[in-house]
Amino acid sequence: MSKFKIIISTFLGLVAIVFGVITSLIFIYQPTLIVGITLVVLLYVLDIILGYFIINSDRSSHAKTAWLFTIILFGFFGHAFFFMFGLETFRKRKKTKIALQNVLNYNNKSVNLPQDLIYPFEYGKKILKRPICKNNDIKIIHDNTQIFFESIKIIQQARYFINLQTFIFRWSSFWTKILFTELIKKANQGVKIRILYDSFGCFRKIHNKDFKVLTKYGIEVQKFNTLGINIFKGTTNYRLHSKLLLVDNKIALYGGSNFADEYLSMSKKKDWWVDYNVVVSGPIVSNMSQTFIEYWCNYCHFANRHSLQNILNDKKMLISKNTFKKSDVQMQLLSFSPNSNKFAFQKILVNAFLNAKKSIKIITPYFCPSETIVNALLIAKQKNVEIEIIVPSKNANFIKIMNRYTYRSLVQQHNTKIYEHDGFIHSKLYIIDDEYAFIGSCNLDYRSIFLTFESLLISNNKPFVSENIKFFNQQKDFSHLITKKILNENLSKSHIVACKIMNLFKVLF
Repeated sequence: MSKFKIIISTFLGLVAIVFGVITSLIFIYQPTLIVGITLVVLLYVLDIILGYFIINSDRSSHAKTAWLFTIILFGFFGHAFFFMFGLETFRKRKKTKIALQNVLNYNNKSVNLPQDLIYPFEYGKKILKRPICKNNDIKIIHDNTQIFFESIKIIQQARYFINLQTFIFRWSSFWTKILFTELIKKANQGVKIRILYDSFGCFRKIHNKDFKVLTKYGIEVQKFNTLGINIFKGTTNYRLHSKLLLVDNKIALYGGSNFADEYLSMSKKKDWWVDYNVVVSGPIVSNMSQTFIEYWCNYCHFANRHSLQNILNDKKMLISKNTFKKSDVQMQLLSFSPNSNKFAFQKILVNAFLNAKKSIKIITPYFCPSETIVNALLIAKQKNVEIEIIVPSKNANFIKIMNRYTYRSLVQQHNTKIYEHDGFIHSKLYIIDDEYAFIGSCNLDYRSIFLTFESLLISNNKPFVSENIKFFNQQKDFSHLITKKILNENLSKSHIVACKIMNLFKVLF
């Protein structure tokens, strides 16, 4: 959204607040019939106009209901809130669209697979136009110490460029400081380095002055969807949650870990952290590079316009000519955003759940999915598909309560197996029929489904899927099954009432 549109919508919101306050004061001190009728008519007209706009907008039915409830319940203040946070347009930069599309057309050459192998990839190719890549290699990393060493090892391999994107940097983190040291070494060797971080995720965790240590060595650093004036808009919710460390279009570290000590189990508050990451090489890495380029060119505030042009002129980064050894590892990168095909993640999961024949295995730190996804799970359950879900036990209390409130019907009415992990499990994993798996940054909650920029990696490679099944079963051993009795004892009536209220407004944030 342009600054002009942001200023206009913010102005309308403030006008609605001021008008609401003034008319309320007039009605309090001069409670005449005319004033009362005028207020009622104005509210009625505004409700009709905004209601018409909301009902015909591109939102989930839950979001529409929440906004309608808000403007009716809070009157002029609800209108103001909608003007400021409900006009959620978020557009790409038009100047870079054609240049980027040429790059995507060059690199996104999908392989043709036999009919018996194409199913898990077909839906992503149809909806998101994402290619299927073969000749890849993948190594799963579950050990938190190992991911630290792998990140350093990958940086040390760089010859031409390094692209890094993350939701969180924490300056006090041991990992961040070592990482910055290694990046500076590579910058001194002439390696081009670009860092993209989410301005909201890093808020109060790292400051601009901390990045100056890098920029003075020629390392480019950009904020994704910088807060600034956007803090008064609903687009503040549109965050970059996908994580990536990529080198030379050859190798990448990909998964759920941000750059902070808790992800290495070095935090006192969360000393048992379980995450999921992979090191991948092959043509799939170029697809990851393209998503980075799209984010960098379209959603950053460029103080220096040359930065934008430089990335479009960087042939080594844009067009991969690397050759890789042959392998039978087919992979597909699925990227989701509120800006393009905003319900794609939900569609992918619903399609996978409805087509499951034997089993669905899920690991997610936050279980607060849309009603559509819950219904898809229930339909799968009715077809005698075994469903197992692992969520963390060590979580913020209100999140733990929301998780339990959301899955209580699955447990109480449908005997679904829900496990709570004894540590904080931050992994995101979806395994369908023990035949193919999704891994990446997507939590099973409203934010990942509708609001944040996310990605998933899908593969049907048997050794890869087997490793994921093994990991799932290992985590299940560290978990306890949630029974009806546990839910009844731990979900009080006040918890349920609070969750019902939160359930109404959660889609707004």
